[in-house]
Amino acid sequence: MENLGYILEILQLVSGVILTLLITFFIATYIKRLLEKRENVPLRVLNIDEKQYSLFKSIVIGIIYFVGFILTISLIPSLKNLTFSLVASSGIIAIIIGFASQQAAANIMSGVLMGVFKPFARGDIIRIEKEVEGEVKKITLWHTIVRTPENRHILIPNSLLTNKIVENATWGDRRINTLLTLEVTPTAPLDTVFMIIKEVVERHPECLDQRSFQEKKDNGPLIRIAVTRLSAGVQIKAWAWARDERAASLLRADSYRQIKNRFDQAGIQITSGYETEKN
Repeated sequence: MENLGYILEILQLVSGVILTLLITFFIATYIKRLLEKRENVPLRVLNIDEKQYSLFKSIVIGIIYFVGFILTISLIPSLKNLTFSLVASSGIIAIIIGFASQQAAANIMSGVLMGVFKPFARGDIIRIEKEVEGEVKKITLWHTIVRTPENRHILIPNSLLTNKIVENATWGDRRINTLLTLEVTPTAPLDTVFMIIKEVVERHPECLDQRSFQEKKDNGPLIRIAVTRLSAGVQIKAWAWARDERAASLLRADSYRQIKNRFDQAGIQITSGYETEKN
């Protein structure tokens, strides 16, 4: 009877080990197939490449097999002490890795959130609190690559982007009401100054006509020009619409050059140079 009971215990132990191994194998296989089946979705939504997603799948499957291995050896009485040692050491390792990779985890979580909520996408023109401006070239789980107008590629950690104010010039309506600012001497004839600015800006091919039907019917101005400050000189601002950020930059650059040439011909002096900004 004792031998029979011992045999039954052995059979129960073996069956438990085999069952645990089989369950672990089936769960890992199911999760692997599920991830492979939906592989195109996260690749498209999160904007990550195949290598990154392959690494993510390997980590998930590895964790499943590790848990299954721990559960399996915990069923064997003689190996229970080994189980406790493995669990304790894995916990310590997890704590060490957690402290060492807090920033990495923050970057990855930020990358996931950016992939879900999509504050910007590849090809968008963004400005990060007036520190970095350029075109988004690539978004990964770790960082975002932005190409500046100087053709420099800047790698920005995703956790930094989620804590900064990001202006997306491409999102929604891409039109920009761009601003030109000049300052002329107090003796400059304002009517002539206004006329030159109006002619130069309105004739530029990147200047959009955003007037309403009634404004066009009443022959209203295509751009707005106003005197905004009187001091050592007369500050004048002109607002004009452009289709996007690049068009607005081209409109400002060309207009300033032509206005300067026209002012020189008319004997009008610019007192403090010019500055560009958006409104």
